[in-house]
Amino acid sequence: MKKWSPKKPLLNTLGLTSSIRFITKASLVLAFFVLLSCEKDTEDLGSNVVDGEGFSSGILADVDVTTYSRPRDSIFTFQATRFVVGQTSDADFGDVKATIYTQLRPELTAPDFGPNPRIDSVVMTLVYEDPPFTANFSQPMTFEIHRLTEIIDRDELHTNLSTLAVESDALGSVTVTPDFRRASPPGDTTGVNEIPPLRITLDNDYFNDLILQPSLAGTSELDNVENFLEYFKGLRIRTTGGDGFVYFDAFSTETAIRIYYSNDDTLETDMQFKLLAGNNNVFFMNYSHDLSSANARLSVQDTINGMERIYSSGMGGPIPYITIDDFMSLKDSLSIINKATLRVPIASGSRGKFKAPDNLIGITLEDEAILDFQENIWIQNGEVATGAFRQGFYELNITRFLMDAIINEKPLTLGLLPQRGDSNAGRVILSGNKSTENPIELRIIYSNSKN
Repeated sequence: MKKWSPKKPLLNTLGLTSSIRFITKASLVLAFFVLLSCEKDTEDLGSNVVDGEGFSSGILADVDVTTYSRPRDSIFTFQATRFVVGQTSDADFGDVKATIYTQLRPELTAPDFGPNPRIDSVVMTLVYEDPPFTANFSQPMTFEIHRLTEIIDRDELHTNLSTLAVESDALGSVTVTPDFRRASPPGDTTGVNEIPPLRITLDNDYFNDLILQPSLAGTSELDNVENFLEYFKGLRIRTTGGDGFVYFDAFSTETAIRIYYSNDDTLETDMQFKLLAGNNNVFFMNYSHDLSSANARLSVQDTINGMERIYSSGMGGPIPYITIDDFMSLKDSLSIINKATLRVPIASGSRGKFKAPDNLIGITLEDEAILDFQENIWIQNGEVATGAFRQGFYELNITRFLMDAIINEKPLTLGLLPQRGDSNAGRVILSGNKSTENPIELRIIYSNSKN
């Protein structure tokens, strides 16, 4: 381990006072107070002390850590912020699939389709999220839609392992290469370019029996939303071919099934009746991860000595764990921890291989069950550290975690997972402690009493 080298503070931040040693847990809590008014450059990490007034500061940049990856059992995907669908297969993360289960509800109840109505066409439109997850697909994707035979239980917190039964025959399918180029809709003169939605043609006869006939017969299936949800049940949307993931806007009023119809009172064919996604509909995603032949599989992880590479994936995939296992031996030599920063580089040769998450969040093992519920709402509660992607690495301020570890007198273990992991297909390969090129680094700004 490197010797500590005193260094004059580079930032004028809040001064701290403390006793000479961590005598009790209470003095530890009083000693810890870190507040940075804005983000600073990495090389200007704050030394929150006043040299010449009883304290000297230094930087410790060689604290041993152990890194490895492990799969996650499940995460909640109930009412996520978007639809995610697709599939991939690669040597690092294995075989991954994302499938949508969602309710749809009528735009109005007890509809009147007029005299002798007939269906002209039925189209499912799925609005691409903007900006998209990725605009580069190497091959076409086949999207397939099935109607559910089970109701989605609103009272159940569905996980990525949840599934529901569907009808054997698909309502429709389409093979396309997703295209995110903007274009004006036909006939539009506003000059506003939009990304055209994905369109999947569905079976006319099926929806004649499902929608028109109950309406003409005056039965109760379309009388109110509750009856319709029990009757229609919902859809499963998946891919059966292709390579990649697509994000759809789950709450757009344009994400819907459109039933185009005409009747004896009009020759027009543009009348439509919509079954809408979003709103108060219940939906969840099923994510499956087959790591049996992947580099991230559990059987090859050395949890004792650590790994050269570690893997972080959204959608319930593998995540890295970082243990700062020898930090407790240093606690009696540090009066104050001003700031501790964990820098995690992207592994050599893997940058650009995948769509890396914009942010990684650090969680302790105790927090994991809570964060699985809604990872993106726990960012500011003091228990989560967020590291933004910047120039080939992620950087997290983990001062609070280190202080808590000392107070609790136990090694600190952090997991790193993509923010919004319940609906984030991002993934990244990171450098572990065994990397010889650019290993993970823990950097601590500390202060000691001169007395």
